[in-house]
Amino acid sequence: MNDKHLASFKYHFLRQAQAAGRFLSDTDHEKWRLIRQSLVFARRDHEYAVSCGSERSLELVFPSNLFPFYKCRDQAEHRALEEGLREAVAKLAAASGLEGLPSHGERGQSRRLAVEKTFHDDWAAQADVERLDVLTLARAATAPEMRYITGMLGNLKDKKLLDLGCGLGEAGVYFALLGAEVTVADISPGMLRKAEKLAALHNVSVRTCLMTAEDLIFPDGTLFDIVYAGNLLHHVDLESTLAQISRCLTADGRLVTWDPLAYNPAINIYRRLASGVRTVDEHPLRWRDLKSFEKFFGLVQRRYFWLCTLLIFILMYLQGRDPNKERYWKSVVREAEQWSWLYKPLEKVDGLLLRLIPILRLLCWNVVVIARKT
Repeated sequence: MNDKHLASFKYHFLRQAQAAGRFLSDTDHEKWRLIRQSLVFARRDHEYAVSCGSERSLELVFPSNLFPFYKCRDQAEHRALEEGLREAVAKLAAASGLEGLPSHGERGQSRRLAVEKTFHDDWAAQADVERLDVLTLARAATAPEMRYITGMLGNLKDKKLLDLGCGLGEAGVYFALLGAEVTVADISPGMLRKAEKLAALHNVSVRTCLMTAEDLIFPDGTLFDIVYAGNLLHHVDLESTLAQISRCLTADGRLVTWDPLAYNPAINIYRRLASGVRTVDEHPLRWRDLKSFEKFFGLVQRRYFWLCTLLIFILMYLQGRDPNKERYWKSVVREAEQWSWLYKPLEKVDGLLLRLIPILRLLCWNVVVIARKT
């Protein structure tokens, strides 16, 4: 058995173990952290063994053929493997005397939503929205997605707009400043509180709604001219969410999204390095996901961003900046003035390459999708 197979198993096991800790109390969370740090991984013929370094009598053994992450290429199969590891992690926690983690049989939607809610509540608790100048950030050289979206949307005066998965509310507040009547929705109460505070700091108002993207509960007759979902769809069940969005749009309404793609090897390395600032259920979009839009919308446009411009992320890493202590995709926008000298010429190179060699588009970091029902 190749060592890279064990390394792959170890990586995915530790990701699931880290995510599972969010279900624990503060006291048990610290105990779980120490257990995770002490874990020893070994391979024996056709088995993986996981043991606690501080308590060698505690050992779990798994047939290696049950977790072939190293050769998994199908997204559905990958999720099934992750589900198997969640059960393994729960078994380890139970053997360590911890309670509160998802039980052996818990799985699926409710677990994913609980993880997403907790992760984003924690993020909100650490965020200082008083430092966010949403107009400057949305118009930054290194925010090409928002600049493109703003141009495509045109005049937003009095448009009814839903910012779905609003996060801290930067986009929703920006659209409100442009004249839209904005509703912000999120699974995280903490994020909604921060979005409301950010709106007040910019002297606009937004309506807040606590809900999931897969279950949009609005009063009968509530329709939006625009649904904006920024960096959201790779966190949710895509087709369920698209069906809900389509139902909430006016006849000539538009869905506007942007999300990361799954294919760029450099970004995939970054994703592994930055596991601490991502949720384990994230699933960057693949081509079949992009085609899913056509099941619900008659007109679908796509625009791709960040190819050669990804050099900036490499430089950030070479500067010694820990991707688990800062979110590069946030920092690069906040530091637009610092990076614009490099970003602007590389953006022109990207534009030329993506026109001449369309297949390169799938190697971009992000894709913007604008869709209409008809």
